[in-house]
Amino acid sequence: MEPIKKVAVITSGGDAPGINSALFGMISKNTDIEICGFNGGYDGILNSEPIYFKDINLRQANVSGNYILQTSRSTAPRTEEGRAKIIKRLKSLGINTLIVCGGDGSFKAAELLTEQGMPCLGIPLTIDNDIYGTECTIGYNTAIKRVTDVLYSLHQTAHNMPGRIFMVEVFGGNSGHIALASVLAGGADIAIIPEMTRRPEDIVNRINEILKSKNDYVIIVCSESVYDTRDYIPGDQGISLQIGKKIEELTGMRVRHSVLGYFQRGGDPDPADSLLALQMGSFAIESIKNGKSGYMVGWDRGRCVLVPLFKVVSNRKELDNNLLKIALEKGMIIGKKIK
Repeated sequence: MEPIKKVAVITSGGDAPGINSALFGMISKNTDIEICGFNGGYDGILNSEPIYFKDINLRQANVSGNYILQTSRSTAPRTEEGRAKIIKRLKSLGINTLIVCGGDGSFKAAELLTEQGMPCLGIPLTIDNDIYGTECTIGYNTAIKRVTDVLYSLHQTAHNMPGRIFMVEVFGGNSGHIALASVLAGGADIAIIPEMTRRPEDIVNRINEILKSKNDYVIIVCSESVYDTRDYIPGDQGISLQIGKKIEELTGMRVRHSVLGYFQRGGDPDPADSLLALQMGSFAIESIKNGKSGYMVGWDRGRCVLVPLFKVVSNRKELDNNLLKIALEKGMIIGKKIK
């Protein structure tokens, strides 16, 4: 097998705090591997010049939420012709391995590129934490911290002005990982997530139970993707407003809304994300030195592991059973699991 001498890195898809730490983890004084990156994801490989890590102060960037390598979504790797152009460009620069930091769609492209002749390795980068094969993704811990900060503040204003219903809409794509963790960590009352049924009547019954027992306020966390009349389209926001309107009709009470949006994806990384990313970046380079490709770096019980990309892209990550059980026992989750 040809020795690995030059590695390229891209970030692909939505942004998530902590990725700079993964890049910092990739550099080492004890390796002859040259590492570079491209701005703009897969398109950046075709349209921009490489940025060499030796020319960047990655130690300083390690603590910042401003990406060293800017991310983007791309259609180029969706076709065989587009992938061929990407491979040709990389090989023209002497690059023989590509590290893709992103989510499910980015990993599908990485798997196809590997099959077509460009060895790839994936690092899970998404606040949604919805990637199969890893307990945690880079950016998830920071997003939970930002959501719970909002919930803590809402508790205070709700205490100061009782008798109100508050609804917070959070990101999550087609998964409820953020909403589930946030409702528990932030001491909210109800989580509305796409994995469970969500009849407005059941939500209202639970609201009435809470108001009757606590007689003060209700805080609801709603995932962005809980559409019933159509499929969720990435980037959509505002479903909580529709659900809130139905709640108002059934309760006669006004719902106060907070749609958090892209606030959740920015900011400097939480230490947990920085440490996770640092280990994943270091492990990725060690894996490449050992001739590994066609894998994603996952996190399992406190250590990095390699998960085949074909398994990552062909399986759906389930909710954390322990968190789900607690939320169900406390009446924070309403309805039955959708198969």
